[in-house]
Amino acid sequence: NKLMPLWRFMGGCGLVGKLGGKWPTLYKVAAQLVHGIDMGPPREPLPPIDDKDKKELERLLKELGLI
Repeated sequence: NKLMPLWRFMGGCGLVGKLGGKWPTLYKVAAQLVHGIDMGPPREPLPPIDDKDKKELERLLKELGLI
């Protein structure tokens, strides 16, 4: 149950979620935040995430104790 907010934010089962087609980009950003691994920018046509979404992802990861 603790993971549900993050799961929903990231797009559930890989389907289109709150951020539409941005979920692959979110995984890249999460890897950077959690492990320090720079996976580079998303390839077109995937959009980058904005600062608001990055801050929300960071907040969720902090709540889970991952960063």
